Amino acid sequence: MKRRLFPLAAVALLLCMLFFIFSPSTAHADALDPYDSGCANTGYVANSGTLSVAGYVVYAENWYSTGCNTNWAEIWWNGGSAVQTGVAIYGSSGTRCYPTSCGFYTGASGGYYTGGLSPSWTDMINGTEVTYVLLCIKADGQTTCSPNPWLPA
Repeated sequence: MKRRLFPLAAVALLLCMLFFIFSPSTAHADALDPYDSGCANTGYVANSGTLSVAGYVVYAENWYSTGCNTNWAEIWWNGGSAVQTGVAIYGSSGTRCYPTSCGFYTGASGGYYTGGLSPSWTDMINGTEVTYVLLCIKADGQTTCSPNPWLPA
Protein backbone atom coordinates (compact mmCIF):
# COMPACT_ATOMS: atom_id res chain seq x y z
CA MET A 1 0.00 0.00 0.00
CA LYS A 2 2.80 2.42 0.89
CA ARG A 3 4.48 1.73 -2.46
CA ARG A 4 1.36 2.97 -4.29
CA LEU A 5 0.82 6.08 -2.17
CA PHE A 6 4.35 7.46 -2.46
CA PRO A 7 4.35 7.73 -6.30
CA LEU A 8 0.86 9.24 -6.25
CA ALA A 9 1.88 11.82 -3.63
CA ALA A 10 5.03 12.66 -5.60
CA VAL A 11 3.05 13.18 -8.82
CA ALA A 12 0.48 15.35 -7.00
CA LEU A 13 3.23 17.47 -5.47
CA LEU A 14 4.94 17.88 -8.85
CA LEU A 15 1.68 18.94 -10.51
CA CYS A 16 1.02 21.52 -7.78
CA MET A 17 4.52 22.93 -8.13
CA LEU A 18 4.15 23.22 -11.92
CA PHE A 19 0.77 24.93 -11.54
CA PHE A 20 2.16 27.59 -9.19
CA ILE A 21 5.31 28.15 -11.26
CA PHE A 22 3.48 28.60 -14.55
CA SER A 23 0.25 30.14 -13.31
CA PRO A 24 -0.45 33.41 -15.21
CA SER A 25 -1.41 35.18 -12.01
CA THR A 26 2.04 34.62 -10.52
CA ALA A 27 4.37 34.22 -13.49
CA HIS A 28 3.17 37.26 -15.41
CA ALA A 29 1.96 39.64 -12.71
CA ASP A 30 2.20 43.25 -13.86
CA ALA A 31 1.11 46.28 -11.83
CA LEU A 32 0.10 48.15 -15.01
CA ASP A 33 -1.99 45.29 -16.42
CA PRO A 34 -5.68 45.89 -15.58
CA TYR A 35 -6.36 42.19 -15.03
CA ASP A 36 -3.19 41.24 -13.11
CA SER A 37 -3.59 44.29 -10.86
CA GLY A 38 -7.29 43.69 -10.16
CA CYS A 39 -8.30 47.09 -11.56
CA ALA A 40 -10.56 45.43 -14.14
CA ASN A 41 -12.77 44.29 -11.25
CA THR A 42 -13.95 47.89 -10.82
CA GLY A 43 -13.79 48.77 -14.52
CA TYR A 44 -16.45 49.62 -17.05
CA VAL A 45 -16.55 50.52 -20.74
CA ALA A 46 -16.55 54.32 -20.89
CA ASN A 47 -16.65 54.51 -24.71
CA SER A 48 -16.58 52.05 -27.60
CA GLY A 49 -16.50 51.84 -31.37
CA THR A 50 -15.70 49.57 -34.31
CA LEU A 51 -13.20 49.67 -37.15
CA SER A 52 -13.13 47.35 -40.16
CA VAL A 53 -10.76 46.37 -42.93
CA ALA A 54 -11.09 43.73 -45.65
CA GLY A 55 -14.34 42.47 -44.12
CA TYR A 56 -12.91 42.03 -40.61
CA VAL A 57 -14.37 44.04 -37.74
CA VAL A 58 -12.41 45.04 -34.64
CA TYR A 59 -14.30 46.25 -31.57
CA ALA A 60 -12.46 48.85 -29.47
CA GLU A 61 -13.25 49.93 -25.93
CA ASN A 62 -11.89 52.67 -23.67
CA TRP A 63 -12.15 51.23 -20.15
CA TYR A 64 -12.13 53.16 -16.87
CA SER A 65 -11.54 51.71 -13.40
CA THR A 66 -13.26 53.56 -10.55
CA GLY A 67 -11.23 51.67 -7.96
CA CYS A 68 -7.83 52.45 -9.51
CA ASN A 69 -8.64 55.70 -11.35
CA THR A 70 -7.05 54.38 -14.55
CA ASN A 71 -7.93 53.86 -18.21
CA TRP A 72 -6.88 51.21 -20.73
CA ALA A 73 -7.86 50.22 -24.26
CA GLU A 74 -9.19 46.77 -25.07
CA ILE A 75 -9.93 45.29 -28.51
CA TRP A 76 -11.80 42.19 -29.74
CA TRP A 77 -11.95 40.72 -33.24
CA ASN A 78 -12.69 37.67 -35.31
CA GLY A 79 -10.37 36.35 -37.98
CA GLY A 80 -7.50 35.17 -35.79
CA SER A 81 -4.03 35.82 -37.18
CA ALA A 82 -5.47 37.03 -40.52
CA VAL A 83 -5.94 40.34 -38.69
CA GLN A 84 -2.94 42.31 -37.36
CA THR A 85 -3.69 44.90 -34.69
CA GLY A 86 -2.06 47.80 -32.89
CA VAL A 87 -3.87 49.73 -30.18
CA ALA A 88 -2.90 52.68 -27.99
CA ILE A 89 -4.44 54.55 -25.07
CA TYR A 90 -3.10 58.04 -24.59
CA GLY A 91 -3.57 61.27 -22.69
CA SER A 92 -1.45 64.18 -21.55
CA SER A 93 0.41 61.93 -19.07
CA GLY A 94 1.60 59.43 -21.68
CA THR A 95 0.84 56.56 -24.02
CA ARG A 96 0.54 52.79 -23.57
CA CYS A 97 0.32 50.41 -26.51
CA TYR A 98 -0.23 46.81 -27.42
CA PRO A 99 2.16 45.60 -28.67
CA THR A 100 4.14 47.51 -26.07
CA SER A 101 6.73 48.69 -28.62
CA CYS A 102 4.09 51.13 -30.01
CA GLY A 103 5.68 50.50 -33.43
CA PHE A 104 2.39 50.87 -35.29
CA TYR A 105 1.98 54.25 -33.54
CA THR A 106 5.53 55.54 -33.96
CA GLY A 107 6.32 54.03 -37.36
CA ALA A 108 8.92 51.61 -35.99
CA SER A 109 9.05 48.11 -37.45
CA GLY A 110 7.30 45.19 -35.82
CA GLY A 111 4.54 47.30 -34.41
CA TYR A 112 1.53 45.09 -35.06
CA TYR A 113 0.29 42.14 -33.02
CA THR A 114 0.15 39.11 -35.30
CA GLY A 115 -0.63 36.34 -32.81
CA GLY A 116 -4.36 36.20 -33.50
CA LEU A 117 -5.51 35.82 -29.88
CA SER A 118 -8.40 38.09 -29.02
CA PRO A 119 -8.93 40.13 -26.86
CA SER A 120 -5.84 42.34 -26.49
CA TRP A 121 -5.41 45.28 -24.14
CA THR A 122 -2.94 47.97 -23.24
CA ASP A 123 -1.42 48.69 -19.87
CA MET A 124 -3.21 51.36 -17.82
CA ILE A 125 -2.63 55.12 -17.76
CA ASN A 126 -3.72 57.92 -15.43
CA GLY A 127 -7.51 58.15 -15.38
CA THR A 128 -7.78 61.66 -13.95
CA GLU A 129 -7.61 63.17 -17.44
CA VAL A 130 -9.36 62.61 -20.75
CA THR A 131 -7.91 59.61 -22.57
CA TYR A 132 -8.25 58.54 -26.20
CA VAL A 133 -7.87 55.30 -28.17
CA LEU A 134 -5.95 54.87 -31.42
CA LEU A 135 -6.45 51.63 -33.33
CA CYS A 136 -4.76 50.45 -36.55
CA ILE A 137 -5.54 47.14 -38.23
CA LYS A 138 -4.17 45.24 -41.23
CA ALA A 139 -5.71 42.40 -43.22
CA ASP A 140 -5.38 41.12 -46.79
CA GLY A 141 -2.82 43.79 -47.67
CA GLN A 142 -5.03 46.66 -46.48
CA THR A 143 -4.44 48.95 -43.50
CA THR A 144 -6.82 51.33 -41.77
CA CYS A 145 -6.55 53.44 -38.63
CA SER A 146 -9.18 55.05 -36.44
CA PRO A 147 -9.71 58.79 -36.44
CA ASN A 148 -7.35 60.55 -34.08
CA PRO A 149 -8.54 61.43 -31.42
CA TRP A 150 -11.12 58.64 -31.03
CA LEU A 151 -13.24 57.24 -28.18
CA PRO A 152 -12.62 59.90 -25.53
CA ALA A 153 -13.33 58.99 -21.91
